[in-house]
Amino acid sequence: MFGPYPPDYANINDLIESLNIKKMDDSKEQLIIKNIKSLAKRTRDLGGKVVGNNNQTVWYNVCWLGSKDAVEILLENNKNSINIESEKDGKKEITPLAAAVWNGHKEVVETLLEQDKVVDYLLDESKYSNFNYLIKLANIKIKETESIKEVNETRKRLFEIEARNSQPQSLEKQDIDKIEQEITKNQKRIEVYTEIIDMINEKIPSSATQTAQRE
Repeated sequence: MFGPYPPDYANINDLIESLNIKKMDDSKEQLIIKNIKSLAKRTRDLGGKVVGNNNQTVWYNVCWLGSKDAVEILLENNKNSINIESEKDGKKEITPLAAAVWNGHKEVVETLLEQDKVVDYLLDESKYSNFNYLIKLANIKIKETESIKEVNETRKRLFEIEARNSQPQSLEKQDIDKIEQEITKNQKRIEVYTEIIDMINEKIPSSATQTAQRE
């Protein structure tokens, strides 16, 4: 049961509202952290509660959004539900770690992999979100980003050809600059997912790594 609480204390509705975002920025993250910090110690298993428009758990949402600080607060009081599985297609399958891997939140992945309970779960091949599944997710994102990068590189070459064959316009230069920025972002994203695969591989026995390499 929630409330009444002093004005500086968040209630569950405040947390739900702060989690209902599509993209994280510093101000939104600080609000989430504030609400979780206020609720975590006085709410039994806050991390396992289903909240938000997506009907997923608090654990899932903070890992999906990539708030390392919020994850660390939950770890202090909600470690028992760290591997709680969220529903996908009517089945309980996706763990908070899997959500962080899919979105490339390297710091969150690293923090979760420091927990023995998470590593034990990964090594249980009867679990859906085991280490093979997570590496498969990361490989999917690598291939997806490589395809986007190739498209951007092709666009850049076409712009450069057009610029050489005609009088360059300022808009064309701006477009090329934007594409170059996107290509840099694509490469960094590929590197992040590669590092995530490496981090997962470091946590599993060498005998199991044969099936856990980048495809």
